[in-house]
Amino acid sequence: MRMALFVRDPFDGADGQQRNFVGGIRARYTTASCTDTAQLGQRVEERLRVMAAESLTPWVALGETAFRASSTRNSGETVMVRATSRSSRVAELIKSLPDARGEVAYAGPHESALVRVTDVSTEATSTGSQNLEITMRSTSRQQHSTPMSINGMSADDVFEKALRGALFGEPVENSFWGLATMEDPLEILWGRNLPDAVARSLAHALTNEVLRHQDIKGGSSTFTLGPPKANGRLLEISWFPPRRYANEPAPAERTLAGTVAPI
Repeated sequence: MRMALFVRDPFDGADGQQRNFVGGIRARYTTASCTDTAQLGQRVEERLRVMAAESLTPWVALGETAFRASSTRNSGETVMVRATSRSSRVAELIKSLPDARGEVAYAGPHESALVRVTDVSTEATSTGSQNLEITMRSTSRQQHSTPMSINGMSADDVFEKALRGALFGEPVENSFWGLATMEDPLEILWGRNLPDAVARSLAHALTNEVLRHQDIKGGSSTFTLGPPKANGRLLEISWFPPRRYANEPAPAERTLAGTVAPI
């Protein structure tokens, strides 16, 4: 469940346990201060609007672009995305995709695939933005990595260790021919000063894409990206590993948490 904490300012008179509690919450969730009940109501409304925007209008990545989608629809091999673009640069990049040669990568809130953009229809609005309807044909699912056991570690252990190394910079031992290493999926977001709602949505989509490459259906079961801090942001992610053999019990949920670079 999404959470937010609002602390009365000044935060005086609190005992040690209260301060530790608030400090722990601030590392994990969005927090804000308020001076009176009227400002508290304003802060709560602002936060609810941001949370609703994140949930109702997810961001997607397509080729070299990323944009907020108003809706996505998947019908077999056809994917349709509707969006409103206020950036002429982004709109022009999207409209040029049907003429592009080869495939482009698509990562949405529920699916990742290699696609060929077959059609982009546009409608100009009175506000200067453009309504886009993008039709894509899935040419192939993105190549899933072949799970392998290395030096006594199971395939799921190898993947978790590689993901920890990519996201949190933890050392990756027991690597064999580079199979236990991967690139940081969030590196493209570093240093771009994105609005918090944008950073959260894109980080979620990019992380889920990595999980889907491991044949983890649906991506993450839980995803938490903490607020920006000087030393980075707390990331906590859980997933259910795929069931590799019919006669084995369902694998237990896995969770990892750590600090990612400032986004």
